[in-house]
Amino acid sequence: MASPELKKMLVSGLAFSGGLSLCVLIYNIKRKSNFVNTFSAKLASTILFCAMFHELMGGFVHFVYPYDCHHYISGLSTGFGIKDDNNAMTAMAMITSIWGGESIIIGFAMMVPFLIDVDLFVTRFFLAISFIMRSITFANIHADIINDLSKNMPAYIMNTYSSWENIRKTPPGKHLNVIKAALLLLGFIFSLIGEQKKVDGEKKSKKLN
Repeated sequence: MASPELKKMLVSGLAFSGGLSLCVLIYNIKRKSNFVNTFSAKLASTILFCAMFHELMGGFVHFVYPYDCHHYISGLSTGFGIKDDNNAMTAMAMITSIWGGESIIIGFAMMVPFLIDVDLFVTRFFLAISFIMRSITFANIHADIINDLSKNMPAYIMNTYSSWENIRKTPPGKHLNVIKAALLLLGFIFSLIGEQKKVDGEKKSKKLN
């Protein structure tokens, strides 16, 4: 059964991200524009919308509950053996809160394509940048591309998918980010297809005229 702390984090996070996402959704439903409207473009926009929701939700929880999120969601306080070390927990909470604030900013930035992106360029930009950065971050944790994080990572995080026990202990965010990276790549591909279909449609219209 979920603890009261976990319920509080999830409910408040959903209220924050859900409220903002609903405003964006309502605006897009009501607006009248010449935005790219192909099926592929809609898929790309839907994936970006989900990524925006995830950034807002995760950002809020990390920003407002930098201690509790590692006790009740990620389990990192136990995984790193620092649950009872106030100094270590405070250092982790400080970084977590900053990270959360930046995720909220990214979430707001991801709203921009839903306001001005006539030709999917901005959508494509956000999908590409998000995919690239998440891929680099994931690779660095496992292969020390930029620094030596992997040398100090708990074994269950480094070998997440080697056993069900490791999968269970690994922070949910890692699983979500793997799925998110795949969706971002698909969204980028769909945005390219959507733009090409728009161009082809415009060429056909010119020929008919």
